[in-house]
Amino acid sequence: MSESQHLQEIAQIFKKHKKDVFAVGGYVRNKILNIENPKDDDVDICSAVVPEELKNLFKKTVYVVKDKSKGLGVCTIECDGFRCEHATFRKEKYEIPGEHTPSVIEFTDDLFEDCKRRDFTINCIYMNLNTGDIVDPFGGIKDLKNKIIKTIMTPAYVFNNDGIRLMRLIRFASVLGFDIDEETMNSAQRNNFRLGLVSKSLIKKEFDKMLVADTFYPMLPKTKSAHLRAMTLLGTLDLWQYVLPIISILKNTAIQTFRKPETVYEHSLRAMFYAPPKLRLAALVHDIGMLHPKMRSKSEKNMAKYSAELLERAMEYSGLGYAEDFVSRTAKIIELTGYDMDKKVKSKALRALILEYRPIIEDVINLKIATIKAITHQLDLSETGCSLQKEFAKMVECGIPTKVPELAISGDYLIEAFPYLPRRQIASTLNTLLNYVVFKNYANTEEVLMKLCKKLIKE
Repeated sequence: MSESQHLQEIAQIFKKHKKDVFAVGGYVRNKILNIENPKDDDVDICSAVVPEELKNLFKKTVYVVKDKSKGLGVCTIECDGFRCEHATFRKEKYEIPGEHTPSVIEFTDDLFEDCKRRDFTINCIYMNLNTGDIVDPFGGIKDLKNKIIKTIMTPAYVFNNDGIRLMRLIRFASVLGFDIDEETMNSAQRNNFRLGLVSKSLIKKEFDKMLVADTFYPMLPKTKSAHLRAMTLLGTLDLWQYVLPIISILKNTAIQTFRKPETVYEHSLRAMFYAPPKLRLAALVHDIGMLHPKMRSKSEKNMAKYSAELLERAMEYSGLGYAEDFVSRTAKIIELTGYDMDKKVKSKALRALILEYRPIIEDVINLKIATIKAITHQLDLSETGCSLQKEFAKMVECGIPTKVPELAISGDYLIEAFPYLPRRQIASTLNTLLNYVVFKNYANTEEVLMKLCKKLIKE
């Protein structure tokens, strides 16, 4: 059953109990824009029905209702992989400006009261799921047509209530390719400090979406560089200090690259633009080692290593909660981009590095290419490769294995051929075979490897 069919089924359940239910937010916005809703995007619905009553409505149906936030009156409705969130109409009051979570909640049966708690006009369009009727109290449809982001009430009021809306402002403008209303932009700059009152987990969630902003609606105009625009707006609104303080420092120190007047911060944003989605954070921080004055006169290899070391400390300080293994992996990828900067390393050494770091070597290459493209973009050079990339490509083209599973024989094959061989020797034997093929030009064939294997075992 499709998403729309599930929503119609849910609407019929509400109708059976003489209740209206509305879709709101991204689902309605995307319908009006005639674009498909991303599969990982929440579908938001709302009504005057309170959580306990909602559970009774769906008690004898195929749908399961679960509490998500009892205090806010938010539940999930799930069935066969489909999931939507239902929120009871509510009024909110914030005692501490900008802190995201309201201090006072009051459920209401008035849709127009519910409207007042939302953020932007384009997210405040309600669609009755049974009749298709649209309720648009703040002119969201007009703003969708004009491709502009505006707050529903005065911008100061909206940002004062919830600081995470500063991040959402950037995200929506970027993923949709919309302009930001001048009054809204000016107010966001004045209220940027309110992001400091928001939990780091919420900031991380929005930031991660910004890093891949170009992947949400690639069919829309002005979204090819959506991720670059998002990062640029973080700088414009001076929000880096609450997201990644190390990038705020990099921006404010305005250290120049050798391509003056370009700064390291500008180069880092450009590298992030060219990097594949999973490496964009790495590209953003790959040159933070330049913050150390001594590193600016050191070799690129040493600078990359220092960037990697600084990254681990910076991530811990930022408090965004990235997993330790992710940070360590990212740091190692950054460190290895400094390898063979002068392109004087011999083929044998490059191959040794490829074998040693095979699980991340393609990420190292892709990050290195992104940083090179960030340079050639300005200098208009055609050379965008690196020695590691060329050696890896050569091995693949010539059928030279880069890892054990690419050998012509497997561990199971060895176990069957040499049942008396201790299992602990299987892995070491395969690694030895790999080294013979890679460094001593042995053919990667079953016949050649079996002969070699017999010789090794005999020895």
